[in-house]
Amino acid sequence: MIRTLSFLLADVWLVYLGVIYKSSSLLFVAFLLLYSIFFLFLYNLYVIFHIQVQIRFPIQFVQVGKEIPLEIILRNNGILPSGKLVIRVSGRSVDSKWGRSAVFFSAVPGTWRRKGGEAQSVTVLGRMKTRGQTPGKIIFRIKNVWSYDLFGILRLSARGGKNRQLHEIVVLPEIYEAPLILGQNAKNPSWGHEIYGQAAQRTEPAEKNEIREYRPGDKIRSIHWKLSAKSDELMVRDIDQEQEASVLFFLEWKKNGEKYRKKRQQREWFYTVVLSVSYSLARQGCRHYVVWYDRRQKDLVRFLVSGEEDIYEMLSQVCGIAETGDGFEIKNAYREKYVVFPGNAFLILRENLCLEEAEGKQIQYQGRDLKNSLESNVISI
Repeated sequence: MIRTLSFLLADVWLVYLGVIYKSSSLLFVAFLLLYSIFFLFLYNLYVIFHIQVQIRFPIQFVQVGKEIPLEIILRNNGILPSGKLVIRVSGRSVDSKWGRSAVFFSAVPGTWRRKGGEAQSVTVLGRMKTRGQTPGKIIFRIKNVWSYDLFGILRLSARGGKNRQLHEIVVLPEIYEAPLILGQNAKNPSWGHEIYGQAAQRTEPAEKNEIREYRPGDKIRSIHWKLSAKSDELMVRDIDQEQEASVLFFLEWKKNGEKYRKKRQQREWFYTVVLSVSYSLARQGCRHYVVWYDRRQKDLVRFLVSGEEDIYEMLSQVCGIAETGDGFEIKNAYREKYVVFPGNAFLILRENLCLEEAEGKQIQYQGRDLKNSLESNVISI
């Protein structure tokens, strides 16, 4: 903008001098510069209609505080080369507005020297900082793309929908190993037999046949592919999946009037406890379901954690946890939806970092001393 204004002021000054001194040469130069602005505008307009911008992240998970590597791919389908391109990439967590952004610069040659007229492309390597971001899912997008002419005088914005794809990255919190004491219920993966047998008498034959529709969080290996092909819907084996998990890990987030900054800090601590407890269970070979009420699904969702590698994918989905009212009881909601309930093999983590065991014992974790709190309190299941 400053260059454009400076250029126009210089042109006006030339016109003024040409009129005062009655110089046709100065007037000719002034009008020539004025017309050149018009041609530069057309040139720039041509470029922005032939430029495609995409971003790609080589990794899907990153530790909080680390930088996220990204690739910006610029593609020019036009004959003419571009001037300077300015790309602004911004990111936000799933429960916040668009936050800080990073700016990258590049240019792309045209196709006029390219055999066959193939499009030219340039890849720009950059990094986004996660400092100050809440652990969990972060969504990135190209916020703006500005194109300058070859002299850097005019700038046009390319805000087409082709540049607005969203990309998700999971920022991992610190993970600590919590000491566990696993009882017989937690070690026995067949805790659901007796309870399911009693409840199945009240269900339909399809439920007794261990087949139901696919739900978010179900493992791919549990899909019954033949029945899915016949019904045109994904069907899964239900009882086999229940037998795989011996513990339920409930997550509750009640509504409160906390300010956003405090709530963001609380969520960071909350995710740290979730991953630490789930990681500790997986380390001891205890398969478990992480259960929460999801904001997008508007329903109860569970995710089966079979090993350490599952907790990262689990976090990307837990970020959709919704705030619930005081009348919502997650245990009752789970029993109504899935029929089976594990008896004494469950844990409940609430938004205030209070972990409740099945026998009623509560562990209150301290957010500002989370590492010591997690490592010094023994969890009994």
